[in-house]
Amino acid sequence: MKPQHGGNLYQISKKHNIALGEIVDFSANINPVSHPYRLKQVLKEDFNKIRMYPDPDCRELIDAISDRYNIKKTCLVPANGATELIYLICYLLRPKKAAVIIPTFSEYEKALSNIDCNIKFVKLEEKEGFGLNLQDIRSIIKSVEVLFICNPNNPTGQKISRNTLYNILHLAKRHNVFVVIDEAFIDLIEDESLAARAQRQQNLFVIRSLTKFLGIPGLRLGFGVVSARLSAKIKNFQPTWSVNTFAQIAGSYLLADSAYIEKSKRILIKERNFLSSELKSIKSIKVFDSYTNFILFKLMGQAGLTPTFVGGGPARPAGLERLLIRDKIVVRNCGNFKGLNSSFIRIAVKKRAENELLIKALKKILG
Repeated sequence: MKPQHGGNLYQISKKHNIALGEIVDFSANINPVSHPYRLKQVLKEDFNKIRMYPDPDCRELIDAISDRYNIKKTCLVPANGATELIYLICYLLRPKKAAVIIPTFSEYEKALSNIDCNIKFVKLEEKEGFGLNLQDIRSIIKSVEVLFICNPNNPTGQKISRNTLYNILHLAKRHNVFVVIDEAFIDLIEDESLAARAQRQQNLFVIRSLTKFLGIPGLRLGFGVVSARLSAKIKNFQPTWSVNTFAQIAGSYLLADSAYIEKSKRILIKERNFLSSELKSIKSIKVFDSYTNFILFKLMGQAGLTPTFVGGGPARPAGLERLLIRDKIVVRNCGNFKGLNSSFIRIAVKKRAENELLIKALKKILG
């Protein structure tokens, strides 16, 4: 089955007969800060490159990534979004047994299933705030070949401390286990990234997304950091021209724009704190602290939801997302995340006016 993700506005637009431009999308965790005007000019000036093949070696993009994150160029693997890298590392390693910490991004499981890998799941517990218990890793690491970690985690928003990660890497090295760390949402705690370490540690692959923080989901862009030896091997599995011309141009330009990046961080942290505070004022939901540009909360007993009739049967509470769509607001129901159910909702952090619109709608529905 194809995994379901947030941001499928085309389906929502058709189903509910709402114009795409009228939808307020809280389901996809994309930077809401407007791009610099100059970016549009740069893309227009290079429009004729649409008639040329992209640079298969992504040289300018690799230069920009290397300069921004201080990573050796030989250790970088640019890709068509972080998701491509998940599949590439699975095809390269082809483990027979792997571990995935849940709830988390569904593409790890899909990529591993595609190579007939037996998957063991390590469940994060709600009662522990979805924090990772190192003992759970100790109990499973001897029986797998690859361990997938999302840090900070999607959809919980929690991070794993650097000390815990170092302990995991130490255990993995001792038991000859390869560790994949997906840092798609590390941007707001950039100083905790393990990308630099991945250059020199042979059993570590760090995946980064540029799609989300640079606000270019329509272009798709990400990169991996791994030892130079493995970087060359991964690229052998990658299709030629994987990263399109305009993704390379936009990524290179935005990575060099420190003002845009720092402004984005300031606004996202400020708005995340605002949203979290407002959500916590609603008594019928439980809010989980976040280190990312999204927030997870749980509906407690479906309190305040309007009854509805389904198929002529008895009245039952309508899903929150179905009530919000009346105000053209889309959120991410987390019912299809392993380890969660439909009472969990994830929302992206957006600009103040949109955040206020969401809070107003939630308070109207939930009281």
